[in-house]
Amino acid sequence: MIKIGLTGGIGSGKSTALSFFEEFGFNVQDCDDVVAEIYRSCEDFRMNLLTRFGERILSEGKIDKKKIAKIVFEDEKERQWLNSQLHQRVRDEVKNNYQEDKINIVAVPLLHEAGWDKSFDSTVCVWCPHTTRVERLKQRGFSPQQSQARIDAQMSQDEKMERSNFAIINDFDINNLRAQCLELSKKFKSIDKK
Repeated sequence: MIKIGLTGGIGSGKSTALSFFEEFGFNVQDCDDVVAEIYRSCEDFRMNLLTRFGERILSEGKIDKKKIAKIVFEDEKERQWLNSQLHQRVRDEVKNNYQEDKINIVAVPLLHEAGWDKSFDSTVCVWCPHTTRVERLKQRGFSPQQSQARIDAQMSQDEKMERSNFAIINDFDINNLRAQCLELSKKFKSIDKK
């Protein structure tokens, strides 16, 4: 079973690249989706959040991820605590969804930061110009300050790329991104046949 970790800075195009790998026949998982499911269905995690942060994280009786984000992106200690609550749960869930008969590609925003890169056979970084990332985050509703806080909370794109086995440069159009994913797909499939 081959496991490939896909990373990149926020707004770099990881999800789009992952959708291309799925199109090319890989089993794909996105850690952002796994985290969303943990927020929805993991009762002990939700209780830990309420114990830590209190009712200030609630909106209409439900946990509000935006309120949590405001706290953790303003306080490094709280962000580390939140990551300590999430990372092992995410790893366990991803492990449960690997498919033995396919190449598995997992999008992990904090792949290198969390030391998870050692668990993969290869790693890929999607790199994108800073201005493009900020514009994408603006389209998602983030202010320039919120965007910068999220970018600053991650390892630099250049370092992510340097630490990865392969790089995808996402600075042209979507067809160029797809073509690079296709080339990497061929490479990974040829390794799988050996």
